[in-house]
Amino acid sequence: RVVNLHIGGIYASGRPVACTLLPIFRDVASVTHQLPGIMPGELAAGVSALLEDQNRIQALTGRQMAWLAQHDWPVLSKRLWNILRSTAVAPAEK
Repeated sequence: RVVNLHIGGIYASGRPVACTLLPIFRDVASVTHQLPGIMPGELAAGVSALLEDQNRIQALTGRQMAWLAQHDWPVLSKRLWNILRSTAVAPAEK
């Protein structure tokens, strides 16, 4: 099975992923632990809070595995292919 190693490899590790609230991480916010800020103390507090909450870790891991299944390369390529096929214009008959 091939996964998007840019993000998928991180999730496939089975470990919780923590991200800041920066806009670049919005698309993975539902499957990551959101850190309270970007300053060192805020990052440390956020990571500590996550590590102390085993229920949160288990919930995140479950959501991450589901996210992986939906973002697997074969799934994404089939979705893209279907979009392309549905929007393609049939060639004019000669």
